[in-house]
Amino acid sequence: MTTTTKATGFNLFAAMATVDLSSTPPSGDQLTAVLDGETVIGTMSEDLVRIYRVALSVVSPIDALRAKAREMDAAHALSHEEAERTENYDGLNCHEHAEKLAAVEQEAELLMAQLENLKSIFWGMIRLEFPDLGHSDAGVREGNKVVLCPTGEKDDSAPLELQSFLAAIEDMGGELIRM
Repeated sequence: MTTTTKATGFNLFAAMATVDLSSTPPSGDQLTAVLDGETVIGTMSEDLVRIYRVALSVVSPIDALRAKAREMDAAHALSHEEAERTENYDGLNCHEHAEKLAAVEQEAELLMAQLENLKSIFWGMIRLEFPDLGHSDAGVREGNKVVLCPTGEKDDSAPLELQSFLAAIEDMGGELIRM
């Protein structure tokens, strides 16, 4: 007897269906203009634009979770300072704090994995829709243009918010929350 399990995770197609292509992406999510030396290969399909915007929509919740974790740590540190000042350690609950922080970290890690998967899907679809790219360096630019980047140049087309977030993750050795 074969059993099936219904997927309960993220539904990319449902998320894509909610993207309003007539709206302008939020400030900070704008693509840069085509750069000198880049060759425009074509324009992203509406589905690619939708996947791109869905990926961008995951960034803000991750940033919010990181901020929440910092606030939790700061509040807990203050409670330690107060306990030391008053020599009353009855109110400290480090175990509870650690559990709550771990839950926030786990949620952020799940969203980061989701973002990485969306990024893989997006770039895989770019290469399927634009087979002339092969394994060359590619980017997306203003007007949803797909460009071939000069050899060895890194794509800097991601919105600045996403670029800084991904750089921060890389700088932390892959750790999402604790700074």
